[in-house]
Amino acid sequence: MVTVVSVQAQQQGASEPPSKVKRETFVGVGISVVPYEAVGNPKYRDMHGLGLPFITLHYGYRLSKRTSIQVGLGYGFNEMSMGGTSRYIKADSIYMKQSQQSISAVIAPIRLNYTPFNPNRRLQLSGHVSIAPVYRHIQARSTESLNGGSEPIELYNDNSSSFTVVATAGLALSYRLSNRLSVYGEGTLSYFNFESQNARTLKNGSKGIGINYRL
Repeated sequence: MVTVVSVQAQQQGASEPPSKVKRETFVGVGISVVPYEAVGNPKYRDMHGLGLPFITLHYGYRLSKRTSIQVGLGYGFNEMSMGGTSRYIKADSIYMKQSQQSISAVIAPIRLNYTPFNPNRRLQLSGHVSIAPVYRHIQARSTESLNGGSEPIELYNDNSSSFTVVATAGLALSYRLSNRLSVYGEGTLSYFNFESQNARTLKNGSKGIGINYRL
């Protein structure tokens, strides 16, 4: 009788489907400064390399204990003014030039994260690589005047747009506050611009902070 019950229990256990591995998803928001390049008009290109502060929302999916992938959407904006460019011409005659530039950008990064160490630790060091389409809009204006005239002459007032794709690589340090919530700080160490074929190593890094919430 005991043997029959044991066989039936084994048959029932064998017929039960194996439990599925749970895949985690998460959402987050981050703030970072990345010097994405934009190829603009040569007459104001000297101001095109501004580092833009980006606010990015992202959604992630954990592929394994150490690897995750995320997609995001971000917006950045910055302004710059170059004033006081002067040149002495003759007595009581000074030439002045002023330039202003506003840059806005939309990015949609796709990023792969990898944690080489124990994934159960609260404090984690990870590496990441990303590829991001970048759409940028530049509004530039420049004026000149002689002897500080009240009505400066407008040299140009242009709007220019550009599209490029940038690949980046960097490191991140995260800390788990709870089972669902974690914060992180990160740095972009290098990037490659597919439009200008420009690869650079960022000596000072490109810093960012953010927060993730596991769904």
